[in-house]
Amino acid sequence: SKLTRLELHNNDFSGPLPKELFEDSSKLHALSVSNNDFNGALPSEIALATSLTFLSLSVNELDSAIPTEIGDLTVLRSLFADDVALKGTIPTEMGKMTALEILSMRYNSLNGSIPTEFGELTAVQTLEIDNNLLTGSLPDELQHMSSLVAFFWYRNKITGELPTSFSNLPHIETLNGAYNDHTGKIPTEWGELSILVELNLGVNYRLNSSIPTEFGNLKNLHDLY
Repeated sequence: SKLTRLELHNNDFSGPLPKELFEDSSKLHALSVSNNDFNGALPSEIALATSLTFLSLSVNELDSAIPTEIGDLTVLRSLFADDVALKGTIPTEMGKMTALEILSMRYNSLNGSIPTEFGELTAVQTLEIDNNLLTGSLPDELQHMSSLVAFFWYRNKITGELPTSFSNLPHIETLNGAYNDHTGKIPTEWGELSILVELNLGVNYRLNSSIPTEFGNLKNLHDLY
């Protein structure tokens, strides 16, 4: 097929997402099926669309695990999979998607830990995994996401201490981890995040709520919760 762009969003399409969308799709660069009523599993054939740079699945009822084959989409720059009833764990294979700049998987039922392999996603600027059922602690490997500007992990079940290593994120402006179960203290090292604009750690009841004096260095900080 010579098709390079397919936009099916904002319709009333239903039934399983056709695997034929991805077969013979070597030239397909952009696909949007958001805001429909597609259901059923996300087909593993998605891996055949190796030229995809933009994929939006948001607001459907796929009720599906993420196929491990998605890691083969190594030139994908934007993935939107919000509110599609995704379940199961996040595949470690997603760490191979090193061209990603936006990764958004909000309002799903994803569980398990955040893969340490996310540290390989050095081009990601926005990471949104809020409103899921994720557990475990925040991996130190996230410090290697050197392009990260905004990270949203609020409303999960994430535990453990906040990584001091986040102070190594040179471009971070927004950190929102509210409504989790973090423990310990807010790292004093976060006072080195010189361009941080928003920090929200509200409703982490086991987190020591004292604000490090080093936060006085955060001249760009507008919102602190």
